[in-house]
Amino acid sequence: MTHKVDPGIRSLAGVALAVHDLGAATDDFQRLGLVLSERSKRPEWGLDTATFGFANGSYLELVAPVDPANPVGGTVRAYLDRHGEGVYIASFEVADVYATEQVLREAGVPLAGPAQSAPESAGLAADMLWVKPRATGSGFTQFLSFRGGERSYPVCTPDMRLFTHVYAVRDMPALNRVFGALGHQPWAQYCTTRWGLDTTVFRFADHSNAEIVSPLDESREVAGVVATAMRDRGQGHYMTVFEVPDVDALAARLQADGVRTLGAPAPAPAESPWGACQQLWIHPGTTHGAFVEFLTLPPAPAGAGQD
Repeated sequence: MTHKVDPGIRSLAGVALAVHDLGAATDDFQRLGLVLSERSKRPEWGLDTATFGFANGSYLELVAPVDPANPVGGTVRAYLDRHGEGVYIASFEVADVYATEQVLREAGVPLAGPAQSAPESAGLAADMLWVKPRATGSGFTQFLSFRGGERSYPVCTPDMRLFTHVYAVRDMPALNRVFGALGHQPWAQYCTTRWGLDTTVFRFADHSNAEIVSPLDESREVAGVVATAMRDRGQGHYMTVFEVPDVDALAARLQADGVRTLGAPAPAPAESPWGACQQLWIHPGTTHGAFVEFLTLPPAPAGAGQD
């Protein structure tokens, strides 16, 4: 069957973290200011979940395996045993996941199976497709297409959204080919001298992004941290970035609440396509192994639109 629908990515839809203790992880993310949208068990997948939704429909989800005999629950359990807590899967919205599947198969991208409908317990009408971890370093990547409109939440975190998900890999061209197969060209490609990283950014229609980094100079602190993370946890998912209206105010509140960060907000490197934005990194001990960043973009010049 030939699909005529554009198979490309519309947005960064969500990120799921695998955790040992769902209650503790939920509490810790609420301390960051995220508002819990729903808590639900998904027996079809052998998981217990907590979802933090945002006004634009994107989400952060925490997943804990409760049935290791279930194929999905067992896979998450094995991931935790091997890698520890952290980002398990990144999800991207597409118009028609079956068209995306066809294009990826034709491009030789390894898939974890055919596209399928989300289970009823997930609470959304969607079809989904998984790319095998070896296609993206070692991190699961999922594509979603929603039926009946975009996802929304009766309760969500105000003034926050998923902005970028970052992959760290040694073979950047291999991961670039996954996005390229879906018709995406790099929006920005640059090397950060101060951080010692090679970087490619793919931007989507809603101005969310996928970013791929690879260490060039491990004598630089950031490149050294990325390289260590890849050795310790494997390649693939590295960092999730949230956009907020005032990162300095957020940093002050977190400091007052005793939340551990990796220092005060700092400016992005000069090569960054985001411009003179302020960035704040949360200590991974607070975010259950995930590397989380908050940023505030500079105001757009009067009369100018975003690319």
